[in-house]
Amino acid sequence: FVWLTGPGLYSGSFSFGSQNVGDSIIFDYKLIPYSNKVPSPPIGILCSEFHWFVLFGDRLQIINQLTQELAWEYQFTSRQIYGDMKGMVQDAASGRVWVYADYMVNEVIISGEDQNIWRCYLQKGQYDTALQYCQNLEQREKVLTAQGDHYFNKRQWELAASIYAKTRRSFEEICLRFINLEEKDALKRYLSDKLDHMKSTDKAQLTMICTWLCEKYLDKLNTVKEQGSAEEYGLQLDEFRHFLQDNVANLDPVTTYQLILNHGRLDVMLYYAELNGDHERVISHYMQRREWTKALEALSKSNDASLYYLHSPSLMQHAP
Repeated sequence: FVWLTGPGLYSGSFSFGSQNVGDSIIFDYKLIPYSNKVPSPPIGILCSEFHWFVLFGDRLQIINQLTQELAWEYQFTSRQIYGDMKGMVQDAASGRVWVYADYMVNEVIISGEDQNIWRCYLQKGQYDTALQYCQNLEQREKVLTAQGDHYFNKRQWELAASIYAKTRRSFEEICLRFINLEEKDALKRYLSDKLDHMKSTDKAQLTMICTWLCEKYLDKLNTVKEQGSAEEYGLQLDEFRHFLQDNVANLDPVTTYQLILNHGRLDVMLYYAELNGDHERVISHYMQRREWTKALEALSKSNDASLYYLHSPSLMQHAP
């Protein structure tokens, strides 16, 4: 709400139903003084979505509700044409505003009212609301960058990482930030979210990020296995398997096998090999360990006749 008072505009919000008897129903209230250059009290006031229209005897002022700053002003200098200002009216259905005087009625055309509202919400730190009013990618970039810096300065590393992944900030810069802080989980979040926002045509970057993420998952698995609970370990393993399943096409097999084996994760190696259609590796692994039944199951999933010729003699002997 907004009221005209002697010293200025009195604005605030009503809250009904959550008070005790005698409590105020008005909150977030403030008094906005009139400009010193206004010679007389206001005649009337109207509200649009983001502005107040304040009519004085010699001018119309439009004030931003969010910043309480003057957004636009028009002075009625030709008194002989207009006469004395009498008031303002607003069509409740269309929102159109008219100013009327002794001799004329003028419509106030409201156009592009929300074009700078994103900046007002940004200055107030209301980032999600600011994003709703962004009208181009440049504005959106400014809001997301400010939001990421806000969370980073508050040491909310993973939230900052998730926001930074949506920006065009230098990939190397953000990675170095988290590496220098030794925030492994935040770096992993940044890489994972960055991966979600990349184009499928960026093959080299996709492979690089997926390989780095693979190493981070393996490192996290080993840490949780040594220090965490069995439940946490199971959740991490499931997450890693989903990652491999979603990104098998973006991983280089030679590098990925080497990473997995360097961390001593034979179970993950077999899972990745099956996803990659590398039946020979899976069958050879079980044959070397003399796990004939598992080798036979793996062989049955392959359509490669050469694998049947190679392993059938041993399997006929041990698993007829």
